[in-house]
Amino acid sequence: MSHTSVYSSVKITNLNTLSAVANLTELGQLDIGKQTVRMFGHQSVEAVAKLEIKGWRYPLAIDKEGKLWYDNWGSEVGSMDNLGRLLQAYSKAVVVAEANQNPDVYSYWVNDLDNGDVEVILDYAD
Repeated sequence: MSHTSVYSSVKITNLNTLSAVANLTELGQLDIGKQTVRMFGHQSVEAVAKLEIKGWRYPLAIDKEGKLWYDNWGSEVGSMDNLGRLLQAYSKAVVVAEANQNPDVYSYWVNDLDNGDVEVILDYAD
């Protein structure tokens, strides 16, 4: 029986940003480098990085396409929320970095909404 799933809501495009966010939020520890990541039983994923998430029994694997493979079987109750918070912080960091690099963006605002969503407002130069 397979426990391994793919998290399809976010694609990791910048491992350095993910590492910085993981360290800043203290929700995980990223190990960058090509490796085989073991999951439940004999399941494994060929990865470019693995992320040890706080409260998880097994690491999350990031493949060369930026897909997230995970198995949170046997993890602490509520620890899936740690993945959500980490990926939300990563997504915000990517948007802010891209806004800072875009010469057409005059200013931006990032707002955390009560329902957990993130609102991003970009103000473009005339």
